[in-house]
Amino acid sequence: MTKRMQMKQDLKDLAAKIRNGKSGRKPKNFNSTNEKDYDDLVWNRTKFRYIHIAYCLMRGRTIEQIERPRETNIAREDQINKYIKMYTPEEIQEAA
Repeated sequence: MTKRMQMKQDLKDLAAKIRNGKSGRKPKNFNSTNEKDYDDLVWNRTKFRYIHIAYCLMRGRTIEQIERPRETNIAREDQINKYIKMYTPEEIQEAA
């Protein structure tokens, strides 16, 4: 599996965890199957945001095209660069 395909699969997995965690917010839906996802909901949302931004940047989009955050919610460059480096194929990293 290529790194880009792995990145996309990781985004899909995180989206599923976020959906499952959100359903656990209501007391009637809270159970042992979504307890872990509910506890990790904020972290999964944040991680999804940064991986999504990195994915779009790797495909040629600009930050302005991806999101327009409020002044107090600007994405951290170090986190974005971490995921770009993590999902960049090795042969491209060696050439740079």
